[in-house]
Amino acid sequence: MQAEALVDVFKSFGVAEAQSTQLIAKVAEKGKAIVIAGPKDACEGASKQFEAIGMKATVRPLTKADRPSEYADSDVIDADGAQFQALMNDPSAGALVTFYAPWCGHCIKMVPEFKKVASMLKSSGIKVAAVNSDNEPGLAQSLGIKGFPSVKWVYNGQTSDYAGPRTAMELASFAQQQNVLVKAKRVVNSVVQGSKMALSKVLGRGSSASQPSESAAVAAPVEKAVAPQPAVAAAAA
Repeated sequence: MQAEALVDVFKSFGVAEAQSTQLIAKVAEKGKAIVIAGPKDACEGASKQFEAIGMKATVRPLTKADRPSEYADSDVIDADGAQFQALMNDPSAGALVTFYAPWCGHCIKMVPEFKKVASMLKSSGIKVAAVNSDNEPGLAQSLGIKGFPSVKWVYNGQTSDYAGPRTAMELASFAQQQNVLVKAKRVVNSVVQGSKMALSKVLGRGSSASQPSESAAVAAPVEKAVAPQPAVAAAAA
């Protein structure tokens, strides 16, 4: 692959040289890459240009998976609907999640800060994820999300909204505070469950100890019923 020829092809598409260099590096690293998206006839024209410089090119329908995530190649989990549900319903750990839209200016501005958050929290085991709401519109609607970006802490089926500044330090602080609460809840739940088990054992011993008394109480009327008192009364008559 001749890099200079490839840069010239990208220039014909209006791609800046810096972006061309990134695309060339991606192709060299992974062996292939999506380099242009648009109308079919435009893609077919681009394909011929790549083939003219000795490269293989394929034109096919664009899928969701083809659209690069703003959080690719970072510590942020690029989550789909199923992955988000798994994070939200995890009883063992919480996660910080942002719902974003690729066309949202505020979302784009927050990307580098959110990447920093994921790197900052990685050592503490706190997961950080991002959900592209254009790909999961029903999910955002079900959570009552009306604007982007929307940042939430999720844990064990529950969500908490974040309404502070969208800086790495503030977001990380929020996640750490929520994580402390998660750990506290787990300790409390463990103590409560232990107390319930202990109480159950105590009640179990009391119940078995009272069994002979209850049996005796039930048997007493039977003994009175078969007592010889009626016979004595009949003899007197």
